[in-house]
Amino acid sequence: MADDGAFVETIELAPELPPSGPVQWIRENLTYSVASTIITVVVGLVVVFGLRGLIGWFLDPFRKWSSVTANARLLMVQAYPAEQFSRVWISVGIVVVLAGLSAAAWRVAGKVSVGQITKAIMGIGSALLLIALLAPGEFSGGRGLLAVIGLVIALAGYGLKRSNRETINDPTISTVGLAAVILVLIAAALWIVKLPVQEVFADGTKEVTNQLLARSTKLPWTILIGVLALSYAIGVAIRDAIPSLRRILVVLWTLSFPVILMVVMRAPDIDWGTVLSVDLPIFLVLGALIGYILYVIGAPDTGEWKYIFSALWLAFSVAWVLFGWYLFDTNSSSPFHITAPAADVLQRLEFKFSMILGAIFALAAPSFGGAKAARIRYVGIWLAALFALIASFRLSAVPSELVLGGSAFVGGLSLTFTLAIAAIVLSFPLGVLLALGRASSMPIIRMISTAYIELVRSVPLITWLYIGSNLLNLFLAGVVDIFSVVRAIIAMTLFSAAYLAENVRGGLQSIPKGQYEAADAVGMSVVQKTVLITLPQALKAVIPALVGQVIALFKDTSLVSIIGLFDLLYIARNVVPGQSANLGSIMELTVAAAVIYWIFTFTFSRSSMRLERRLGLGTR
Repeated sequence: MADDGAFVETIELAPELPPSGPVQWIRENLTYSVASTIITVVVGLVVVFGLRGLIGWFLDPFRKWSSVTANARLLMVQAYPAEQFSRVWISVGIVVVLAGLSAAAWRVAGKVSVGQITKAIMGIGSALLLIALLAPGEFSGGRGLLAVIGLVIALAGYGLKRSNRETINDPTISTVGLAAVILVLIAAALWIVKLPVQEVFADGTKEVTNQLLARSTKLPWTILIGVLALSYAIGVAIRDAIPSLRRILVVLWTLSFPVILMVVMRAPDIDWGTVLSVDLPIFLVLGALIGYILYVIGAPDTGEWKYIFSALWLAFSVAWVLFGWYLFDTNSSSPFHITAPAADVLQRLEFKFSMILGAIFALAAPSFGGAKAARIRYVGIWLAALFALIASFRLSAVPSELVLGGSAFVGGLSLTFTLAIAAIVLSFPLGVLLALGRASSMPIIRMISTAYIELVRSVPLITWLYIGSNLLNLFLAGVVDIFSVVRAIIAMTLFSAAYLAENVRGGLQSIPKGQYEAADAVGMSVVQKTVLITLPQALKAVIPALVGQVIALFKDTSLVSIIGLFDLLYIARNVVPGQSANLGSIMELTVAAAVIYWIFTFTFSRSSMRLERRLGLGTR
């Protein structure tokens, strides 16, 4: 206010930005005291000398890195028959097509800021420059060129950052467009980069030659990149016209794994006469009979007889399996003797396990039934589950058409993926059921679930692998020979389910008691309360633990070498280094295997973090 009483308008200035930049960051975080400065210098020297030694080891001209690229096929699929290798590419093509369609259906089209891109470019350039500066003196030949390349990349990123310094957070680029640019660069690099590749000829001879990456395989990778782009474009075109595209893709992803593993890769020698005379009658008779029972039990009434009937059915079916009561038995003294032309063990197993599956569906029918449409849909799910069960038994037991040099038709990284994916997918529902059983108020179910969990967790995985490999066929009547990969999958599934059950049980215990009381107050059944209220919250709370279990199981696949399966690590440590052309390459191959494991486990971890942020885990 002035002396004459008039008001004077004042202008408020924005507060000054705090000092920033790399120098200020170093002052605040690394050299803010004498002690911190000393620690920074000491740790910095240790890191510099450690990186110098590591870079020198990698760049040592005596390193046999060519053993990794020359034996890439062996590391990926072991000794898969060369004349049947098109099956491998068909499997890869199925995954690529589904990936492109899924990216379009789920509209994976986010934005990435220019600032993030510039940081990545500057990081790549700085890393190359650091490698050139820290490389030992004997590698001076390529040091200059590497330093120039790194400096140019870093300066390009810095220049891009400076040109957008006023609005560095505003400009964004589509992730799809960025991915397209990266794929184009990769496709171009495939026609430029040459690496040693081992070629196997028809007469069995091998020759290592330097080849372009694009021509190092029978189906060029550039074709797969084109297939990925085409499938994404098709997905964009049809995603609005087909509202249920996502559900269809979920079903296709679910079916893709068993189809790739059991049909495409394994090439089963199916006896269609047996299928029509044995499997089809079981499917039609049990499908219709049990489907009708499920339709009746699922009617909207609350009769307790449904649960009593289903529980007795389940108990009888389990006893049937455990005590060997066969429906078809050539022994006339058997109480279930029926003269039938197709009296084989596989038919008995299909029938008995189908009865167990039907009993489980019957127990859940009152909760998932209701109106006519819901019951018809439930019967359809039953028929799909029955078909999957019978097909799994048949495809697992019949011989393969492949002429193999080993005990399994998959090996290397493909075996690692097969074991990990199958065990993770199968152990999840089993682990959830065990967790619910251990938390159940029914003493018998709680005791059985607890006994299973404690028994399995008290024995190492190696022991269960031995049991699965040597005793499973005896348990399955000693006639049906389940091949080795499936036996390993069963052992790892049962082992992982016990640990996963404890993780889920911890999530169930974290739910407040009021949630259960509120569900009871609105009249929800036990199944509805579990599926709709408690279980989603429990699974959300234990996402970090579940991802940790997935990562541990992925790495534990390396233990299957003790039962004669050739996984990625075993081939890298024992098979390739034992060849005359690759003697002394065990360190290089082990490091390559470690890098492959790290890529996938790190991807799992980052995906878990993104899922936690999207679900708001840890926030109120």
